[in-house]
Amino acid sequence: MAETKTQSSEKPIQTKKKPSRAGAVFGSILFFILTVLLTLLLLGSAIGHHMLSKGQLSQAVSKVQLSEITVEENGTSQPLGQWVYEKYLYNSVNLTSEYAGLAVAQPEMNDLLAQYATEYSDYLTRKTETMPKVEADDFADLMQEKMASYMEHETGIIFSEADRIALVKNMQSDLSAWNGTMEQIMGHGFNKVMLRFFMTKAGVVTACVLLHVEFVVWLVFAIRKKWRKGKLFKGFGFAVAIPSLLLLLGCGVFLLLTTAMDAISPLSFAQKSMPVLLLSAVWAGLAGTLYGAIFASIGIATNAVVRAKGEKTRKKAQPSEPAEKPEFHYTELPEDSNQKPTPTHCPKCGAEIVPGGKFCGGCGYKF
Repeated sequence: MAETKTQSSEKPIQTKKKPSRAGAVFGSILFFILTVLLTLLLLGSAIGHHMLSKGQLSQAVSKVQLSEITVEENGTSQPLGQWVYEKYLYNSVNLTSEYAGLAVAQPEMNDLLAQYATEYSDYLTRKTETMPKVEADDFADLMQEKMASYMEHETGIIFSEADRIALVKNMQSDLSAWNGTMEQIMGHGFNKVMLRFFMTKAGVVTACVLLHVEFVVWLVFAIRKKWRKGKLFKGFGFAVAIPSLLLLLGCGVFLLLTTAMDAISPLSFAQKSMPVLLLSAVWAGLAGTLYGAIFASIGIATNAVVRAKGEKTRKKAQPSEPAEKPEFHYTELPEDSNQKPTPTHCPKCGAEIVPGGKFCGGCGYKF
């Protein structure tokens, strides 16, 4: 009974569970993907806020060379002036394709488009609450009032009231479709809330906070599940640096092709506006790349330190081998150490004894 009680009182030895390698890999992949998505959100929010709040969108639009734009429609390509004439001025009384081509080349046309860009920027950054709309009357007023004297001096053509009516009528349907599309994209519902929020400074801060909260959650999981902390830092750094670096390289290559080399001919009209338009993206990509590189460097250094400590611990745990193996010498012992040696002369009669003999040959004394 005592033996039975002793056996029942003994507690089973609990072995420590090793962290699952598959779980660590799967969890790290999920956190890596989430970090990439949050990085893209932060980059987009920072670029949009800086571009719109600083007026870079309207500045870029004002630098576009409208006369160099080529429109492709129904398999044919034609200059923007010719396309505008055939699309909106074809039934006017006095106007010609040359008149339309000269009109789109005027800086006043860029100013009107830049004004629309400013209104969209103010709406997205919550400076105004009214959704901007592009109106055909604005283009008609520009042609009939601000540009009328110059166009009459250059072409000898007067923009009449009949021309105005034809222009407004022909542009109305296309501009209504444009306004409807913009309303769907950023005028109501979820898109409106998200776009208008993340284009503000509060949206940029929120995206940054979400990214770092995700890093803290990843770190907590790594500590509780005993994942490698160095790999965590390295993975987070790469997840931030890779999309930022791709953005930076993309902007650099695009600027090189459009401005320095003029290799993309359809975008030749934007040579002066592209540097302004992509400035925010370049700064955001550079900042994200450097920030991710810092975390990746910390992770690489941590892995190196852990690896060095592990090698030292392994060396201490291994037994040290002797420099030279000891030589063993064997000595033969007599079969019977108690056996007495045979005498050479008989102790009784003094006769000489034969070597190996057990009796005296003279007196018969037994040894």
